[in-house]
Amino acid sequence: PDLSGWYMPLIADGHVGGAACVPDAKEDDTSGREHALAICTLVSQALRRLQMAHATHAAEERSHWHRTQSSFLTAISHDFRTPLSSILGAATSLLSYGDKIDAAAKTDLLTQIKQECEGLDEMVRNLLAITRIDAGALELHYDWIDLREIVERIVSAARRRGVSQRIDVKAPSDLPLVRADAALAEQAIGNIVANALVHTPQDTQVTIDALVGPSGVAVRVTDS
Repeated sequence: PDLSGWYMPLIADGHVGGAACVPDAKEDDTSGREHALAICTLVSQALRRLQMAHATHAAEERSHWHRTQSSFLTAISHDFRTPLSSILGAATSLLSYGDKIDAAAKTDLLTQIKQECEGLDEMVRNLLAITRIDAGALELHYDWIDLREIVERIVSAARRRGVSQRIDVKAPSDLPLVRADAALAEQAIGNIVANALVHTPQDTQVTIDALVGPSGVAVRVTDS
């Protein structure tokens, strides 16, 4: 407010992009005013092009997000439908033919239901984590954790489910502790290992090792 001079609006296509001030300008400097107006016109046009580029980029981002969301929902629906079909089939068999099925077959069907329910529970936890991340409400509970112990727990769970792939853990025994959220670390590594097992043919090998660097520890999952 205390600055004297020429004040000019920056207008392009009827949109005001800001204002410009030429300080200490002489009121009778006609040539200077024309130059200032010409510069303001160029700046206004540049600002308008920038605004339009930002608007176009934002529209593309929204379109990409909607496509990604649609693909994500389709994939999630498929991932949920598969274990649910398995649970439904096993439960139907127990209800319809329970008195004709031997104890071993019943145990097998109940184990199948339990494993599929555990898989669904893991998927639900992943969805909840994604929702919390999008909402900016994901709370991290940091602690010193042993990544090798987490990897071995994930591998033991996979072997209990009867995976056909060979899983080889090559993480060094003296792996340093890292400060992280134990539950989320196990969830993240477990997702990657599960992905490798789902998309790797039977009787192949999945190797899990760890690399120690100056900035931390990297867990690596490699399939064949």
